[in-house]
Amino acid sequence: MAKMTPEQQGIYERGEDQDGPDRSPVPEGYYLLKVISDDEYKGEEYDGVNLKFEVQSPRGYKGKWLWDRMSYSPKAVFRWRMLFEATGYEHDSDTAELVEAGELVVAFVSQGIQEKGKNKGQVVNNIDEYFEPSDENRALVND
Repeated sequence: MAKMTPEQQGIYERGEDQDGPDRSPVPEGYYLLKVISDDEYKGEEYDGVNLKFEVQSPRGYKGKWLWDRMSYSPKAVFRWRMLFEATGYEHDSDTAELVEAGELVVAFVSQGIQEKGKNKGQVVNNIDEYFEPSDENRALVND
């Protein structure tokens, strides 16, 4: 039976695996992203889903993680529409389906300043738009 090495166990016990090795922001631009997890969160007014993505390209950022906080607020429906149209899923789909399929999207990522929370004042990435991963849209990603 397989078992983690002592080095891996140390990483696990210290929780260093939770956030990945490098959370620094990526430069503004287009990225090919793979959906790798979805975790529901409890919000002050509306709950939602934290989507986690892994950069597939450009190559210099491959493997980095990006997040998008998708609220269940009625004002956030346009974000859900962009995501589901980009992946070809119906509006009543579960985000777990995107994770299980390892769906790809092209996204425009910008930089901003965290407005609240423990990282207040730090530069962070924002996923502004999602596009289907067609050849035309993948050409927007500078590899």
